[in-house]
Amino acid sequence: MGIYGDFCETINWFLSKISGTFYLFSSMRSLVKNEHITNWFVWVMALYILMGVCWIPVVFLQIKMQKMAEQAQAEGKVAIKV
Repeated sequence: MGIYGDFCETINWFLSKISGTFYLFSSMRSLVKNEHITNWFVWVMALYILMGVCWIPVVFLQIKMQKMAEQAQAEGKVAIKV
């Protein structure tokens, strides 16, 4: 895909993992200390987990589209400009 595509993919992967992990552990810290355990907090955590589960298919679709684009470029069907 070129140097810029690989770089953007790496940065996207890196930042997504850091932010998701930070939010999860900062919220879990509150649970361990028994701070702010309310119905609102339980709903927020449940929705956070649901969001993560819904994001998994998106990751697989992105990988599939990247492979399709690389195959099309290799076959000469598309010219990807970098």
